[in-house]
Amino acid sequence: MQSTMNLTLVLPEIIMLAVPCLMMLIESYYQTVNPLRAYICAQVGLLIVIAALWCAPALSGAVHLMGEHVRIDTFSQNLKMVLCAVLFCVFSYAQAYNKQEEIPAAEFYMLTLFAGLGAMVLFSADHLLTLYMGLELVSLPTYALMAMKRDASICAEAAMKYFVMGGLASGVLLYGMSLVYGVSGGLALTDLSIPTEGHTQLVFLFGMVLMLVAVCFKLGIVPFHMWMPDAYEGAPTSVTALLGTVSKLAAFAMFFRIIVVGFHAYASFWQHIVMGLALLSIIMGNLFALNQTQLKRLLAYSTVSHVGFILLALAVRSNLGITAAIFYMLAYVLMSLAMFGLILLLRRNGEQITSIRDLTGLHHHHPVMAGMFVIVLFSMAGIPPLVGFEAKWFVIQSMIARGFFVQAIIALLMSVVGAYYYIKIIKTMYFDQPKEGTQFTFMSTGERGALIAFNAILILLLGLMPMSLLEYAQSFVL
Repeated sequence: MQSTMNLTLVLPEIIMLAVPCLMMLIESYYQTVNPLRAYICAQVGLLIVIAALWCAPALSGAVHLMGEHVRIDTFSQNLKMVLCAVLFCVFSYAQAYNKQEEIPAAEFYMLTLFAGLGAMVLFSADHLLTLYMGLELVSLPTYALMAMKRDASICAEAAMKYFVMGGLASGVLLYGMSLVYGVSGGLALTDLSIPTEGHTQLVFLFGMVLMLVAVCFKLGIVPFHMWMPDAYEGAPTSVTALLGTVSKLAAFAMFFRIIVVGFHAYASFWQHIVMGLALLSIIMGNLFALNQTQLKRLLAYSTVSHVGFILLALAVRSNLGITAAIFYMLAYVLMSLAMFGLILLLRRNGEQITSIRDLTGLHHHHPVMAGMFVIVLFSMAGIPPLVGFEAKWFVIQSMIARGFFVQAIIALLMSVVGAYYYIKIIKTMYFDQPKEGTQFTFMSTGERGALIAFNAILILLLGLMPMSLLEYAQSFVL
């Protein structure tokens, strides 16, 4: 383990901070609303961050900065690259939607970049205080983003619920951290040692459970998932896309750093808890999704199920399980990005798509869009030869390798149950007849059309050639 003060290793974070600050200066100077100017500034800033990550010096191992607060390794660097690519796609998909829905462009991009900065801090955190700072830097801009449509009561309601529940989760996390610090005497993840005395040992374990609860809330794990359907449905779809991708990446990194790394030596205490919560999430997420008619609520419960699979792989406690969890996380983000991109770019009679019925007869009007929906939905259902199938297969494989046969069978059966609500959407698009005069509009320029097509094709290609993504997932933990 190396320790250095070389700040070039945190150059991506410095740029990610500088871009929204520079945008504020530019917007205040011109004093005129120009969504295209803000969009270009944000996208150029992301490209510069990607270039900084690409040109970063190769790492022979983990490097510590600022004492033990920041850890630069392949896990953090790879996640930052994925994050920037996701933000670039979300900005592209959301541009036309934000204009149509009159969402302030500059504020949207600036707040999202600040949330992206918080996620990058989380990726590199190796200290409880750094983790908390990163979490709050992700959460606070997200609260504001959810309430950006101030004239829509459903957005204000969703933002208030998310704010209250998010604040409660942050308080639980801080309380857990304080208990762990009080009995272990350290805040660095490597210093979290369990005491030998009986009563202090119980305090340590109680603090660990509180931290686990807070992280499960951020991931949307049952029974801490009840905020997700309301938040997904109430938020503007461009913000929901961020909740389903950027926030989940940040929460996954937080879970990995705290539970898998920080409490690795105490896995016997948390393994069965995490596995039970993961199975419960897969079961309840799929069952609750069966009766949903609103598209974003259905995707919220679908996300609960997908995150359950990720936690199952992490609970296996093996290198194969960690690789499978990272593979599934990357596949999930790719699928969510494509799904929300399609919803953002599609309009029915000039209105945004909100319910499954709004997709009635899409195949007859726009067969290419319907075909991309089919690829994404089949992949989410875990149908071969798409990347979603490979992700589920690797998780099941990692469980069987460690002898968790019953849990693997339950996860497999619930995947079959979950396929129903995805196929229900496809049936609506292909076999139901639309009302007379229904018109579908694809709000696409050449750039957005190429990007969403590439997104859908990548889901197919990575399903046909999964080893490339698997090798990339393995590089996270080398």
